[in-house]
Amino acid sequence: MKSLPPARRPPGGALEQWGRIQKSFARVTGFSFTTLGRGGKILAEAGETSLCRLLSDSPGGGDFCRGSCFTMAEESRREDATRFFRCRAGLQCFVAPIRVDGHSVATVLGGRILEKAPDPAFFQDLAGEMGLPEEQVLKAVGELRLATSRSLSQTAEMVEQTTAVLFAGMYRQNQARKKLALLTSLFRLGTDLSPEKDFHEIYALIVNTVSILFDVEGACFLLHHPQSGTFRLKTAFGSAESHCLRLELPADGEIVGDVVKDRTPVFTDDHHRILKSGLPGEVLSAAFFPFIFGESVKGLLLILNTPFDAESTELVLAFCNQASMAIQNTVLRQELREKIEAAGRLARVQNRISTILDRDSLLQTLFEEAANMARAEQASLMLLNRKTNELVVELARGEYSPVIRKVALGPGEGLAGRVARKGRPLVVTDLETDSRFRRKRRPRYRSNSFLILPVTAGNRVIGVINLADKADGVFTAEDLQPLMSVVTHASIALQRSDLFRRTRELQKISATDPLTQLLNRRYFQRRSREEIVRAQRHNSPLSLVMLDLDDFKSFNDRHGHLAGDNVLIGVSRSIRDAVRSIDVVSRLGGEEFAILSPQTNTAEAMIVAERVRLAVRNRPILHRNKEPLGRVSLSAGVATYPDQASTLRELLDNADRALYRAKRAGKNQVVLYSPA
Repeated sequence: MKSLPPARRPPGGALEQWGRIQKSFARVTGFSFTTLGRGGKILAEAGETSLCRLLSDSPGGGDFCRGSCFTMAEESRREDATRFFRCRAGLQCFVAPIRVDGHSVATVLGGRILEKAPDPAFFQDLAGEMGLPEEQVLKAVGELRLATSRSLSQTAEMVEQTTAVLFAGMYRQNQARKKLALLTSLFRLGTDLSPEKDFHEIYALIVNTVSILFDVEGACFLLHHPQSGTFRLKTAFGSAESHCLRLELPADGEIVGDVVKDRTPVFTDDHHRILKSGLPGEVLSAAFFPFIFGESVKGLLLILNTPFDAESTELVLAFCNQASMAIQNTVLRQELREKIEAAGRLARVQNRISTILDRDSLLQTLFEEAANMARAEQASLMLLNRKTNELVVELARGEYSPVIRKVALGPGEGLAGRVARKGRPLVVTDLETDSRFRRKRRPRYRSNSFLILPVTAGNRVIGVINLADKADGVFTAEDLQPLMSVVTHASIALQRSDLFRRTRELQKISATDPLTQLLNRRYFQRRSREEIVRAQRHNSPLSLVMLDLDDFKSFNDRHGHLAGDNVLIGVSRSIRDAVRSIDVVSRLGGEEFAILSPQTNTAEAMIVAERVRLAVRNRPILHRNKEPLGRVSLSAGVATYPDQASTLRELLDNADRALYRAKRAGKNQVVLYSPA
C-alpha cells in the first residue's frame, strides 16, 4: 500500500474542532464516535460505550475489536466510501471517510447501538468467550442505545456533511463558516435533548432552539394523535403562542398531507393554502418540517412568518432529524425499561412457582399472578371434574365472584369450554364484533374483551383461567405471550407437583402399616436410629414405650381375625389420640406397638404410657359381652436414654424387658425398667 503524502492529513486545528463537534454529536444522539487515522490510530473519541470498554480491556480485546471495527474502518478509508456493518459484539456501526482535498485521510467510526431489545443468551456467550463476568457484560448491554437503522444512516450522513465543511481547504467561504457555526450551535444546544427529560421539556427545547438561532417570529410543535388522525399542538414560541393556542391540523389536510406523504419540508406563503390547511389568518407564511419516527411522520415543527432559504431549510431539517432521534431514544428507553421490568416480573413469578410443590397452592399462585399480570379486574379459575367432565369454578375475583363461583360448564360449552377442549388460548378484543362469535356483551362485564388460558399438567388440560375487564384497555396478543410463558412454566410445575404427590404417597405407603395406618417396623427402626444420634448430640433424653395387647391370640381364636383386625384398628386410634404430636407411634407387628418420645424424660414417659393404657382399657370393643372383662387391655414397658440405657440397643432391650415384667406381674400395667 502506498504511503500517504504528508499534506494529506487532517489539519490540526480542524481536528481539534472536529473533536469538540464529535462530542456534541455523541451527547445528542447517544451514539459512540471514534476518529481513526492510518493504522487504526485513535485521533478523537466521544461517547465510548461501557460494553466496548469492557471488551477492549479484556485479555483478547485488542484483537477482537481490531478484527471487526478497525478492519472495516481501514477498508472505508481505502475505498473512500461509507460502510454500515454489525460488529462482532452484535452492535450496529458505520464508518465514514474524512476527506482532505478529495482524498480519504481518516475515518469516523460511529454508532455502536442496538436496533432491537438485546438477546441475553448472545451476550452471555460473548462474556464466556472474552472471559468476562456475565453480570458486568449484561449491565453494560443495558446501557446501550436503542435506535433504528434510519437513525444510524442519518447520523452517518450528518458526519459526512460536517467533516466535508470542516476540513475543506482553508474553509473556503464565509458562508461555509456560518453554516458550520449554526450547525455546531444546533448540536450543542441539542445536547439538552436528553432522553432522561420528559417529552414536554424536549418539545419546548426543540422550538426554543430553532426560534433563537434562526430569529423566527413564531414556531410551534405538533404531535400526531392516532385516535383523531390529527396533529395537536404541544408547545409554541413567539407569535404562535397567541395565534396557535388550540391548533389541531388534519393529517390528510392541505400542506400537512403532502408533508406526511413525502416526508419532506414544505414552505408556503400562499395565504389561501395557509387558511385551507387550518392555520389562523394571522399566519402569512409557514414552513412545515417533519419529525419522522421509524418510517412515519409523527410530529411537525411549524415556523411562522419567517422567510427560509434552501440552506436554512437544510440546517433546520438536519436538526429535526437529530431531535427526532432524541425523542425516539426516549420512547425506546421507556419501552426497554418496561420490557426489562416485565421480564423481571416474569422471572419472579416463575421463580415463585418453581418453589411450590403443593398442587392447590400452585394453582392459587398461578391464578393470582395471571390476573395481576393481565391487570384483569375480574378473573376465575375453572378446573375439569374428571368424573362429570365439567368445568367447575374453583377460584374467582371481582365484583361478581360470588355468582361466578356457582358456574359449571359442560364439555366444550362456552368460550372456556372451547379453550379446554382445544388446549389453545383465546384472545377476544371485542366479543360483539369478533367474526368467530358475534355475541352480545354479558351484563356483569364492563368490556367486551376477554382472555382465556388453558391450564395444563404436562400434556393434559386440567382447567382454564378466564380474564376479563382489563383495567387499562382491551386484551391483545401482546398480553398473551408473558401469560403463556407463566402457564407453560406452571404446567411443568404442576406435573412435578403430581409426581411429588405420588412419590409422597408411595413413601407413606412404604412407611405405614396398611391395617392400622401407624408407622411400620422399618420406619420405626430408621427413626429410632436418627433420634438416638440426636439425643446423644444434644445431651437430651429419649424415651421408649413398648406395648403389647393382653391375651390377643385368645381373642382372635374366639372371634376370628376380622374381629381381631377391628380391635387392632381401634387400639391404634386410641394410642394415637393419647400421645403427643412429637411422639412417634409404630406397629411393630401382630399386637405389638412402640412409642418413641424425643426430648422426654422418664417421668413424662410413664405418664404417656399410663394415659395410653387407660385409653385402650376404656375403649369399647365388639363381642365385649363374650369377653371376661368386657374390654381389651395392654401391658407396657418403659426405658429412657440415658437413665436406663446408654445405647439404642440397650434402650430397645430394656424397654422389652420391662414389658415382659409387666406381663409376668399380671398384665394391664406399666413397668419402668430397672436392673434388678
